[in-house]
Amino acid sequence: MPREVEIARALVGEVRAGSRSVADAICALPLTFLAPTSLSLDVDPRAGDAYRGVPAGTGAASGAVVFRPEDAETAGGRGESVLLVVDETFPEDIAAMTASRGIIAVRGGLTGHAAIVARGLGRPCLCGGGGMSFAEHPTTHERTLRVEITDGSLTHLEAGDVASFDGATGVFVRGTARLKSLGDDVDQLLGWASALATGAPVDAAPPLPLAAWRLDGETPTGLLDRARKLAAAAS
Repeated sequence: MPREVEIARALVGEVRAGSRSVADAICALPLTFLAPTSLSLDVDPRAGDAYRGVPAGTGAASGAVVFRPEDAETAGGRGESVLLVVDETFPEDIAAMTASRGIIAVRGGLTGHAAIVARGLGRPCLCGGGGMSFAEHPTTHERTLRVEITDGSLTHLEAGDVASFDGATGVFVRGTARLKSLGDDVDQLLGWASALATGAPVDAAPPLPLAAWRLDGETPTGLLDRARKLAAAAS
């Protein structure tokens, strides 16, 4: 996003000019800098292995798909990265939605409960559209997510499979996906943050490319928060 790029450019410039330390630059970053809602997947919506749903809440999210709110609440409470995928959400699902990295409402719409609440929570959101549905095993009754991807083939995801989506473009892909780069200055700030968070020397810390990030683990804001706390404690 342009605002993140402008902030990064200014802070990196001050560090290189000697007017601000690396620790000060990290502490000066807004708490929402590189929040998931400001990120995008570097995936062409027309790619053969992608699905295009209905964009319902900006941002990028990755994680293991879960099909029951209680599973999302439990796994998210353990710190696991999960995507809540349900037919639709209800007010009683607020804890599960909060515990999830992103929310997919298979039958939802832009003005549905999932989309409105997800935007309020700062969670990326996708509505399924016509090519996404649930299938149920006739004997075990276990659900799978059935997705008609762009090349015309079908893919089925079971609970626990990893997926990624972009709530601004509607792109959904199986597995993890690359994030769209926001430029060298953002990458350098992430490199410095990584050095601070791990106790490594910051002076020669290499950039940490945002495009190489995988959101099914720690988020960029999580790394920045760790670095910010360590920098503040050392000052």
